Amino acid sequence: MTNSKSRFDGRAGNYVNYRPSYPQEVIDMITVASSLEAGEKIADIGSGTGIFSELLVKAGFDVFSVEPNEQMRTAAEDLMQRHDNSRFHSVAGSAEQTTLDDHSVSVITAAQAFHWFDPEPTKIEMQRILRQNGWLALIWNQRDTRTPFQQAYEAVLRRHVPDYDHLVHTRINDGTIAEFFDESTMQTQSLLNRQILDLDGLLGRMSSSSYVPSPDLPAFDHIVDEMTVLFEQNQKNDKVAFDYETQLFIGQLAR
Repeated sequence: MTNSKSRFDGRAGNYVNYRPSYPQEVIDMITVASSLEAGEKIADIGSGTGIFSELLVKAGFDVFSVEPNEQMRTAAEDLMQRHDNSRFHSVAGSAEQTTLDDHSVSVITAAQAFHWFDPEPTKIEMQRILRQNGWLALIWNQRDTRTPFQQAYEAVLRRHVPDYDHLVHTRINDGTIAEFFDESTMQTQSLLNRQILDLDGLLGRMSSSSYVPSPDLPAFDHIVDEMTVLFEQNQKNDKVAFDYETQLFIGQLAR
């Protein structure tokens, strides 16, 4: 299995600067579905640079941000300096070993991360830390490959990333996801999301992906050249629209 805990070494800066946030509606849906109240405890697992943890803290929740990669975790800690730190708890842990107390959180979230988890030990760990009748929310910003620009972007990646299909999060199928949920409570939602990027933003967004070759490899220069051409062919006023579907899976955790 690919070592997911080190794949993002050296990418934290691009992740902070160029990865999209999530629609506020996602937070609202989680709050309503799980009947959360301000101050309740949430474990945001695989929290990376804190993009989703920040939204949860801003919504008034007590957030345990669990991340195994030190560089990403440090970036999240820096980000959260702008907020009430009493609501943010940085945790050096993983989905399989969070280090959190038994039955200590009301909701578990995983934004752009679940596809890296080892399913069987992760489910056991979630059952351990989640309170009775607690809720799980899995969230992804999935590139909307229905647009011609995104189709061309995808084609560039496929030409230069040999293991692309194995590494993208879409390799996780609905059956794997459904096994984590009590089917009587599971809900799915899809929302539109968009970034407006200049060329530096497009290349930074690309470089934040774990499967993109590092800048010291020849393949990186080839990808940059092709992405630059793609940008020039599609830009309007030196910007391109980078479209996503934000997908939310939410329900009570299966026991």
